[in-house]
Amino acid sequence: MVDQRTGTRWWTTPYSGTTPEQALMNNVTIPLNIILQQQGKANPQIRKYRVKYATNFRLEGITQNRFLRAFNIGGAARWESKGGIGYYGVQQFPAIITELDANRPVYDKAHLYVDAFIGYRFKMFGNRVGANLQLNVRNLGEDGRLQPIGAYPNGVPVAYRIIDPALYILQLKLDL
Repeated sequence: MVDQRTGTRWWTTPYSGTTPEQALMNNVTIPLNIILQQQGKANPQIRKYRVKYATNFRLEGITQNRFLRAFNIGGAARWESKGGIGYYGVQQFPAIITELDANRPVYDKAHLYVDAFIGYRFKMFGNRVGANLQLNVRNLGEDGRLQPIGAYPNGVPVAYRIIDPALYILQLKLDL
């Protein structure tokens, strides 16, 4: 087929910077080859291990002090092992990479996320209404960052997700 505007072959004429031939290779052929190479193998993009732990400890179990008995503390930890974010190319740069190596994934490192809280139970309005004041911290110690979720065939990250900095939430629950 010939493009009537340019008089060149449609298949090899760049439209928006990419030819239809290149678009087919990048968006269909290369990903399909990875899928076919991975048949019967574990997918490195699914993290192999993931552990979650949560706890809540009431101080009334260890003290008779009236003030301290009303406190509870706790937290949670979430850990995930390394995970694949792409594949290295069979060819090496500066050559044009036309095939990915399913046996050489690009990995993101393992991650640990920690949450914590402290709460205090008390009565209000002449001991008629129970209340719980609690401070929650999500992603304790986190400053905020970009975490890679995709990589070029040379291992350089191409796509990221935003990891939010620590989030502090003060909440008051009333027992009416």
